Amino acid sequence: MNKPDIIAQEHQWLTVFEIYVRQHLADTWLTVPVLAAAFSLSESSLLRQLKRLTGLSPGAYLQKMRLQEARRLLESGATSSVAATVARVGYKDARSFSRLFHKRFGKLPSAYLRK
Repeated sequence: MNKPDIIAQEHQWLTVFEIYVRQHLADTWLTVPVLAAAFSLSESSLLRQLKRLTGLSPGAYLQKMRLQEARRLLESGATSSVAATVARVGYKDARSFSRLFHKRFGKLPSAYLRK
């Protein structure tokens, strides 16, 4: 198998992984152990695979995906409150979500709500 085939397979794997994460983003049970099991990998193998392909650990990747989706929901007006947004992206605690959101985007999630 030559290098372009390997790169194509890795890209395909990452695409399937991202689709899976997006489909289950609202599920609070979506964790690193669940992701590893869903892709028939050990947690350390999942870590190596994602680090190599994205530069992120599985936990950081999941957090990034959740925060990006939260921002999209808030910017588009698809959710009417921070609590609704928190529920849609799989966080359990609105306070920790708000802190992480602010750290990532420089604004509190409530700043995106339409007045």
